This record gives sequence, structure tokens and C-alpha cells, in this order.
Amino acid sequence: MAEGNQTLFTSTNLILKKDKKDSPIKYSPQKTKKTRKTFSRLLCINLYYQNLASLAKLYIIICVYAKDLKIASIIITFNRVDEVKAQMDIIRELWQPMFGNIDIYHEYNGKRAWYPKKYKEDFLHRHKQMPHFGGANHMLNQGIKHVLQSKKAYDYIIVTSADTWFYDSKRLKKVILTLSLKRFPLATSLWGGMGLATEFFIMTPSLAKKVFPLKITEIINKYRFFRWAYAKMAIFESIFTIQVMKVLKNPNKIYLIPGRRVVLLKNRYCSPNFYASHHDRSQRRKDTSSNMHSILLNKMQNMPSLNKFLG
Repeated sequence: MAEGNQTLFTSTNLILKKDKKDSPIKYSPQKTKKTRKTFSRLLCINLYYQNLASLAKLYIIICVYAKDLKIASIIITFNRVDEVKAQMDIIRELWQPMFGNIDIYHEYNGKRAWYPKKYKEDFLHRHKQMPHFGGANHMLNQGIKHVLQSKKAYDYIIVTSADTWFYDSKRLKKVILTLSLKRFPLATSLWGGMGLATEFFIMTPSLAKKVFPLKITEIINKYRFFRWAYAKMAIFESIFTIQVMKVLKNPNKIYLIPGRRVVLLKNRYCSPNFYASHHDRSQRRKDTSSNMHSILLNKMQNMPSLNKFLG
């Protein structure tokens, strides 16, 4: 019993008061209303902090889970060696802290003089020079092969061109956690609203085993339509899309990256604050330099190649 033998009956919204001499009960509707408001406020505060605590616990669990993920990053390049070094700066300084482990597989078919030694990659694989699409197809196949043949059990494979920078690590982490929690085997964008983008995609190793190797050269030589379409459409993306859909059957199993779900002319080379892929270096600097400096701040200190590229 509370001090003064005061008892609260919330069902009647009344305060029943008894004094020490068991005097008759007195009802106080005004105090009841005041007490009910106080109780409501206390209840709301209590629920707020309970939810806050639950969210904090969930955040900790998510962070711990992300730290357990093993990522393989495949970068493909021919002559964009300045961009690939900047890309590796981004991976090491921004991506790496978010996850347990990231191994970089650099598939390169440019001249040795352009790129004489490793930078920040774990594995550097040199390939012979080939025509543009054939070379890209060969290096992508080899990169996937190298990852799958490694002794590490990777959770996800991130494939990028050398000049494709995904520099918002929190957004990347959210994408990968969504894949994991909702069991999407692939994250990418709709290229031109139809095919699947290949300059940046995230795929599970189990799906990669079924989709790769892509045999673009064989398909182009075999089918007249693809020989005609070779110079008229995104042939690489089209064949990749066909292979993926043969395996998945259902397009709902593909997660389209928020902020870049569909790639059209207006966002082909840049999505503000997180994505850059312009082939023209001066335009890339114009599109991204101020944004990246304002977003990354002091993190830029440990990214010498990115700093040098942006100027």
C-alpha cells in the first residue's frame, strides 16, 4: 500500500483516498484526470526507451552479422589504371570496415608497363589483350572462376568495372543485408529498363556457379540476330540477362538497387552521393569531386589514388 493508504483504480478513472483512521473514501475526479495524463506520459516514455533499446540491440546484431560476411570483389580493367587504384582505395577504406573480410580479385588485360605491380588487391591476374566485349567477357568469366576455385567460402561476389565507384558504404551494407535477410541471390539495376546491368552487380556464389561462364563470342558467332545486334544494343547485358533468367525463372528474385533501380540516360553515369561511372575523366571529376569530398571528409586522407584522381 502506498504512503497515505492511497489506492489507484484506473478502471473507474477515480482516486480513492483513505486516511490513516480509515475515514470514508473520497473521490477526486480532477486528480484522476491529472494522474491519468501523468501515467500516459510515463507509459509513452517507457515504451519509447524500450523501443530505443530494442533498436539498439537490433543494430548491434546487424553490425555483428555484417562483420561475419565474407566478400569477394572482382574488378575488371584494361587501361583505366588510375580509376582502378581509386576503386581499391574506396574498397579498402570504405567497404572493408563494414564487413568481416573483402578479398580483391583484379582481372587485368592491359600492358604490364601501365600496371607493373599490385596496388591494394589480394590477387592480380593478367590476361592477354582481346577486343572490348570479348576481353570483358573473358576476364569476368576468369574472375568468377578464381573466386569459386578459392578455398574461401564467400557469402557474396561484387563485380565492378574499374571506373565504377560505389562510394556510400552504408548504402552498400544495407543492400547486402537486404540480400541476406530476404534471400535475394542477385542485386543489380535494369539497364535501359530492360536488361540487367553488368558494370556493377552483387551475386551469391551459388548463383554464379549456374550463370557463368558466359559464352558471348560463341553466341554471337552462332546466332545471326546477335551478330546483327552486336553493335546496336547492350549485347553483353542482354546475354547476361538471358543466362540469369534461365536459372532464376522469376524476376522477383532479383533485387534492384535503391536509387539506381533503372539506369537511363539521365543517371547512366552518376547517381548523386553514392555512385559514379562516367568514362570521361573530366566529367567524372565534375560530377563527383565536390560530393565525394563533402561526404568522405577525413577518410580521404587514406585514399591517395582517389585524391590524386579527383585533384
